[in-house]
Amino acid sequence: MLLNAIRQGVPRGKRGEVWQFLAEQYNMKYAPINTANFPNYNAPYDKLLKQLTSHQHAILIDLGRTFPNHSYFSSPLGPGQLALFNLLKAYSLLDSEMGYCQGLSFVAGVLLLHMEESQAFLLLKHLMFRRDMRLQYLPDMVGLQVKLYQLSRLLHDQLPDLYNHFDLYEVAPTLYAAPWLLTIFASQFPLGFVTRVFDLIFLESPDVIFRVAIALLTFHKDKLLACDSFEEIMNYLKNTLPAIDKPTLDKIMKQVYNSEISKQLNEYKVEYQVLQEEMTSVQPQVEALHKLESQNKTLTEQNKALMGQLEMALGNVQRLEKTRTLQQSQLNKLEMQSRTLDVTIATLGTFINSLVERKVEVEIPDDIRRILNQITISERRKSELKPQNNLMKMFQKEVNPDKIMVKSLSTGKIILPAHLDQNMLRSNSLNTQTCKDDLNTKNSDKSQKVSHFFSSSHNHILQQKFHPNNAKIDIKVQEFEKDQNEKNANEKSISLPIPLSESYHEKVSPCNSVDSGVGTPSSPKSTEHHPLSNCDVNFTFNGTRELKNIKSIRNMSRNSSPDIIGK
Repeated sequence: MLLNAIRQGVPRGKRGEVWQFLAEQYNMKYAPINTANFPNYNAPYDKLLKQLTSHQHAILIDLGRTFPNHSYFSSPLGPGQLALFNLLKAYSLLDSEMGYCQGLSFVAGVLLLHMEESQAFLLLKHLMFRRDMRLQYLPDMVGLQVKLYQLSRLLHDQLPDLYNHFDLYEVAPTLYAAPWLLTIFASQFPLGFVTRVFDLIFLESPDVIFRVAIALLTFHKDKLLACDSFEEIMNYLKNTLPAIDKPTLDKIMKQVYNSEISKQLNEYKVEYQVLQEEMTSVQPQVEALHKLESQNKTLTEQNKALMGQLEMALGNVQRLEKTRTLQQSQLNKLEMQSRTLDVTIATLGTFINSLVERKVEVEIPDDIRRILNQITISERRKSELKPQNNLMKMFQKEVNPDKIMVKSLSTGKIILPAHLDQNMLRSNSLNTQTCKDDLNTKNSDKSQKVSHFFSSSHNHILQQKFHPNNAKIDIKVQEFEKDQNEKNANEKSISLPIPLSESYHEKVSPCNSVDSGVGTPSSPKSTEHHPLSNCDVNFTFNGTRELKNIKSIRNMSRNSSPDIIGK
């Protein structure tokens, strides 16, 4: 009769007395708990209020958050908030292990709405200790974890489609059911609905909360399945589902009365404990796994850094490869230019040899002048790098110096230089075997290797060197007149003695004077300065028959200084 009466509803004015009566009946059925760890468990309420609590600040903060729209608690530090502060303070001193936890203020507020502070304190202590609700408020919240697991398993077994829908959008029971369990629905639902839940808790046990939660989700199942996003589901659970009117309340409570889940809850609880024990047994492996994951993360970061360095190195290698390719291309171009110069030198040597052999009167073209200039520069560089350059050997051919002749561009005269400095010949960079043979045979039989003209010229040079005032040079000059329209021209040979003094040599340079057809430069004053060094074109021979060196000046015009080919 009592069960049926309470299920139909307890009158508001008698609800506090009914809750106290049901608590006393429960205490009479079950043995008292062990209070050895709670020295203030039996302490009077007034005595606890005189003590100080370390949770005072946290309690004061939550006073304004507890039933802010209720007239009894809305006034700051009014009668309702002061009574709530005293109740929470006394309990924090009673249960020092739990102290104070958010959510507990709503449970205490519901009790204060139906009885005095001291009576509410006794019922709060009854719910926490005798009904095992304090486990969910402990700092580790082990009891809350167990209840959330039990609710999830109930949802999986009784509402699998809704469970899968929540799982799809990652809506865990922690997000919506934790406030239901901690505040016994008081933080979101109407007080009329909350008090009906309190009636069943005092009548039966706190397991009623699971039956109420399943009944609520079942009632709103179809609308929840229609939600197609996480935000929409959470918004429905937070705002639409708690809006319960009288017809909805009757339907939900009817389902709660007709359901029985105590057996399932015990099984889920054991299952959770077994899982926890297994987790504890594999905890070292889990910790090792976490350590390996941490090391793997560190190695991954290092690998990324190394990959970045590798990419930079590859970029540098690519840039160096491009640079090497460009340099190789430039080197190939330089090699081609070198080969071109070699061909030019060979061509020039062939050209000059053909002139000497055929005794042809030739006017040196501008192209040949440029080639001579290039040869001079190239020979100078090669002589510095490789004195025994093989490219110069093509010019070391025996020729008759008496037959070397070039027509002057300004007068048409043939100019034959009449002296060579012996020191110049000895300092020549290309010492070939021919040069050595000439120098070795010079002392034995000079007349056999050197013509009478160059022998006498050399003697005259030596005489002028030691007796400059009495020296005279007789030079035999062969003069040729070239006519392009006449193929058969007569050769004329003249011999003019030209005395040269030091004063004349100082005033007039054979290179800068007007070409009269005969060039007879004075003897050198020293062996270090050759008399032909200032001329436009210098041809130096090693011995008496080898063309040794060619020197030219760039940009030489036809009407400039005379062209001189000398030995």
